Amino acid sequence: MRAFLRFLLQAVAQARTFRAPYRGVMHALIFWGVTINLLGHVVNLLQHPMFVPWVELAFPRGGGYLLFEFVNELAGIAILAGVAMAAGRRYIQKPPALESSWEDAWALAMLALVAAAGFIAEAYRLVAAAPAWAGATPLAALLASTMRALGVTPEHAAQGHATILYAHALLGLALIAGVPYTKLRHVVTAPLNIGVWAREAAPQFGEIEKIENIEETDALGVGTVGAFRPRQLLAFDACMRCGRCVEVCPAALSGAPFSPMAVVQKARAGMYGAWAAPSTGAREVQLHGDLFDAGYPWYCTTCGACVDACPTFIDPLSTLIDLRRHRALVTGDLPREIATTLRNLDRQGNPWGIPPSQYAAWAGGLDAPVAAPGEPVDILLWPGSAAAFDPRSRQILKALVELLKRAGVDFAVLGEAAPGSELSRRLGNEWLWQEAAKTNVELLSRYRFNQILTPCPHSRHDLGVEYKQMGGDYRVVHHSVYLAQLVQTGRLKPAKVPFSLDKMGEGKLTYHDPCYLGRYAGVYHAPRALLDAIPGVAARRVEMASCRRDSLCCGAGGGGMWLELDPAIRPSRARLAQARAAGAGMIYTACPYCLMMLESAGEDIPVRDIAEVLAESVL
Repeated sequence: MRAFLRFLLQAVAQARTFRAPYRGVMHALIFWGVTINLLGHVVNLLQHPMFVPWVELAFPRGGGYLLFEFVNELAGIAILAGVAMAAGRRYIQKPPALESSWEDAWALAMLALVAAAGFIAEAYRLVAAAPAWAGATPLAALLASTMRALGVTPEHAAQGHATILYAHALLGLALIAGVPYTKLRHVVTAPLNIGVWAREAAPQFGEIEKIENIEETDALGVGTVGAFRPRQLLAFDACMRCGRCVEVCPAALSGAPFSPMAVVQKARAGMYGAWAAPSTGAREVQLHGDLFDAGYPWYCTTCGACVDACPTFIDPLSTLIDLRRHRALVTGDLPREIATTLRNLDRQGNPWGIPPSQYAAWAGGLDAPVAAPGEPVDILLWPGSAAAFDPRSRQILKALVELLKRAGVDFAVLGEAAPGSELSRRLGNEWLWQEAAKTNVELLSRYRFNQILTPCPHSRHDLGVEYKQMGGDYRVVHHSVYLAQLVQTGRLKPAKVPFSLDKMGEGKLTYHDPCYLGRYAGVYHAPRALLDAIPGVAARRVEMASCRRDSLCCGAGGGGMWLELDPAIRPSRARLAQARAAGAGMIYTACPYCLMMLESAGEDIPVRDIAEVLAESVL
């Protein structure tokens, strides 16, 4: 039932298209106009002598007929209005992300011609018959009055009506015949793809499908067209090239030679090429090299913005993960930096390659309690790789530990290193992720705790969502949510303006939503509520142009932090530009990776984690 309701909401009501109001209204006018007109034609056709008396409808009759005519006229007007809006956007506004081809012009022209022919046919009928109810179709009546003024007689109108009626029918049939061969096929493939999504979507946003029996299977990612799953092939064909994914992609917006729409279209081209080839061997068309060059899949930051934006629920991210898996597990054809990062994760358990013996260095001098196997504790503090091994990110842990101690929280940290797993899966090495997850599930089974607390949104998603695939079912809470609860309940009391904010004078500040906390976990309110509870923050906090679910990624995710990219195309620079445009002189965030990326992109705007800011106010 839930799947059916989701299908109705997205395929019929098309709720997601209205996130962009102009395009939502435009699409709704065309969709509902065509749907109502099509149903009206079916009703009219059933009045034909070939169907009577076997099928004789009681509707429309009497006053119902006037309503029927009026609704159909409104539907025709809606089609013309929607086509005008679409043409204006495509050929006058010309947004950069929107690609145009002959298919687009053909579809809009045919829709306009079919609707216009319908109005002209109705106007001829009104001139020929002069019914008393002509006012029920005001636009057709206006056209009929114009025709009379131009000298069209009832006799001429009767002849013209027959001709234009056939033209209207032929145009309609041509439009229907063109559906399989143009982008109009999305009227079939898009609802089908949404139906598959409604039935098979992962319980949590961004959850990656597990490779079962990885030691034995040969299905390690996707290297050829024939290796794509049927639901992926359907999704490729459902793409309308609307460009919504490109408009929110941090890599594309930063100028990288990449777009999620291109990923789908390249895969679709390979699919059609395989179908059209004369031999079944074409199903083995190589994706790597032929369609995607060596570095292409690595521009993606796995932020999920494209998945969240697509109105037909196409998932370019899963396609890119499959491409990465094939290269990481089969060919070994990886960018040098990615290969080094995976080697560090394999040998040392963290992307920096720091020996595990240094794991507890962040806790030095903090007097943080260490968890003992078998002894119960309320909170197990999980630092994540960044906060455990990066010197700058350790300051987040330092502030968090002091706040937990001040609030009297019953917490403890692990006294032994746990291999980091939040990155390896998204880099494509599923085997390494599964081995690390198995190790950590076994490690955590020796401890008794109620929930895991982490300052890393990537660890929150990994431990709390994807570890369920490996038998680890944990309640994992991000430190922004937990600290907000401590402030709300009075266990922590922000009392003074943070000194880092006080040094700014009258400057503004802004909050950057981490993708894995916002888009993946839906956490938007807690960090803002926490910040606004700190004296001096609420009055000076401003929002960037892209915020909350539309937040622009910092560029660290999916291995982006370790790629040696041209600084000019790093998403972090685009994000800093948005902060400057908002007038902010300081950025607050809630992710160690975001903090590192934003700090390294520009020294003119200081970046602080919300735990550091709260500690300045409370301690």
